[in-house]
Amino acid sequence: MTQPREIPILRNANQVRAILAGATQIRVPVKKQPKLFQRVWRWRPRKNINLNIAHVNTALLGEYGPFGAPGDLLYCKEMWRVYSWHEGEPINVTYQDGKVREAYDPHDSLEFDHWSERMFEQSSDDCKAAGWLVPRDTGCYQHPEEGHDDDDAPTRWRSSTTMPKWVSRIHLRVTRVWCQQVQSISYRDCLAETALASCESSLPAVNTYTCAHSAFRGDWDRDYDKKFPWSSNPWIFGCEVERIDKC
Repeated sequence: MTQPREIPILRNANQVRAILAGATQIRVPVKKQPKLFQRVWRWRPRKNINLNIAHVNTALLGEYGPFGAPGDLLYCKEMWRVYSWHEGEPINVTYQDGKVREAYDPHDSLEFDHWSERMFEQSSDDCKAAGWLVPRDTGCYQHPEEGHDDDDAPTRWRSSTTMPKWVSRIHLRVTRVWCQQVQSISYRDCLAETALASCESSLPAVNTYTCAHSAFRGDWDRDYDKKFPWSSNPWIFGCEVERIDKC
């Protein structure tokens, strides 16, 4: 039996909030947009491959798409920073929503050990640069003034692109993949992707779906307006997912 692939995907703060709130669908633009030729949308994912994107099957999407195939695993990469670290203890990390968790590698790899050493050194340097002190009785960095939280150190924020798998807190299993033009998204699918808390369940269904559609369109243009604006109706990759983490 083929082992599922583990695929990283970049998510911004708003997209992370949606997943944590229960979103079950993800869409991203096709980077190499297909071109309409004789009423067929021709897509060239690679140099010598020419496909009709409107009829791409699951196997081809698994090979050329960003989400893999059903059964593959995604781990989300988001902005993060080191929260606390002490000699002989695990490194804790935090995210933009303030949640804190331990960075843990179940394989205890050599790469993880090197990463831990590097985070320890860089985080200590961040504290020194901010004027934090190291009293002899504790050996831990402390704020120079009393009454401050010494656990929340002034460490640097790090880009989502730098997040290793053992720092990721959101893990997903792909259950379905497809292609479509963004304006063809249904109102129900907008709700599945945005998971809007503002769309109260007490609202009539039509109002809930309209709210979700407006939110999705606004989110899309905020994230992709420069290259793939809603008005241009770009082709997108979509996937349906289920959460498999415990965060």
